[in-house]
Amino acid sequence: MSTKKGFTLVELMLVVVLIGIFFTMTSYMTNNTRVYQTKAERFANDIYDTIRSARNNMIIGRGVLSWTTMVVTNERTITVTNTWLITTYKYNTTSAGTEKTLVSPYYDQDAQYKITDIAISSWGILNGNVPIWDRTGSTLSSVGIIINPNSQITMTGIGTPVIPSNSIRTIKITAGYAWFEQSIVIDRVSGTVETRKSSED
Repeated sequence: MSTKKGFTLVELMLVVVLIGIFFTMTSYMTNNTRVYQTKAERFANDIYDTIRSARNNMIIGRGVLSWTTMVVTNERTITVTNTWLITTYKYNTTSAGTEKTLVSPYYDQDAQYKITDIAISSWGILNGNVPIWDRTGSTLSSVGIIINPNSQITMTGIGTPVIPSNSIRTIKITAGYAWFEQSIVIDRVSGTVETRKSSED
């Protein structure tokens, strides 16, 4: 006489509960991944928009409102460090003001937003069309992107040793959220500004 032993109701319920927990955790992790990636892209796009807007404003000659007077700017500068990004403008020779500031933590008091690296490629040092990124230590401590009335871009980098501005061709700002990162690349020669995944560098 053979006896067949099947699953008890308790065992079946336990399996169902475990499967439910597994799918809940997987869904939570997947959702977090999407949210983090979206936040990283949002941050990179905001930096990109800040640089592009400043450049476009200089191209079309759009001024800024100084108190109640619209003044034409002689220069716009975007200064980037690992903790803040600020856009300033100049008009006349001594007057200046601030247009936009992003201070860490950049959004919603969330410290997971960060600028993780600032790198440069030296003038004329290119591998095909891909810059060879020079470092001053692990990062540059700050970088200035200066846009003149004729929309020409000049750059200044501060590091150890100091990189002469006329030797800088390209600047790459790596920004992100949590472990997701995006790069904003500014080419001094072509004047192009683009965002791309850090893995594409």
